[in-house]
Amino acid sequence: MSGTPRDTERPVGSRRGAELRLYALGIDEARELFAVPEGRRDRFRDLARGELGLTPQKDRSRLWAALFRHDPHSSPARSIDPDAPTMDDVEALLTGRHAGVDRNVARWRVTETLISARAHDRLCLQAGPELVDAADFSLTILGAPAALSIRTLIDTPAMLPLLPLSGVRLGYVRGSVAEAMAQTYATHAPQLKEPDRRALVSDLADWLGHYPEWAARAAQQGRPAPDLLTFAFS
Repeated sequence: MSGTPRDTERPVGSRRGAELRLYALGIDEARELFAVPEGRRDRFRDLARGELGLTPQKDRSRLWAALFRHDPHSSPARSIDPDAPTMDDVEALLTGRHAGVDRNVARWRVTETLISARAHDRLCLQAGPELVDAADFSLTILGAPAALSIRTLIDTPAMLPLLPLSGVRLGYVRGSVAEAMAQTYATHAPQLKEPDRRALVSDLADWLGHYPEWAARAAQQGRPAPDLLTFAFS
């Protein structure tokens, strides 16, 4: 994959500093995750099991659960992290069932995991709101259109059926906008004097520049052309 490798050790809901995580995926493919047709769910179940390290739940009776204070079949990860996704969380997402507030972090994690697994490519950048706004200011001074600001990647809602989650925002732009951003950023990045702003804009330009090849690959696979989804962690 092109671009900076994604840090897969930091799940949604954890804290370690500001990040932008970008995924090249058609918006309709992302929305499909919330109500997958029954005949296609096994594929997504297998994806979730592999990416999240989950195994099929073993059948157990209520009597068995009542006999043991600590269920011997419970997931070790769940006992350490109460927000760790389970196959119940995966099933609820794929079948379009409502998730309670207590499972909201888990639902966000399952969503990002499946988006990542389906994406044509991904990019992770260490960038918080201050750096994004500073880079956008410099780009504006150079004549870049406001409609192609980095902030647009964060502030344009993806409209996925997720409850709000503190510290995380999910934005989206069309693939055509991503391609226009690539051209604009490539043009202006060399003119940025501040190293951190120049590095951010250059990294985005390099990665976004691959959109035409991803669109060609998607067409060969019979998939929609990729749009751009951004998980912004503050």
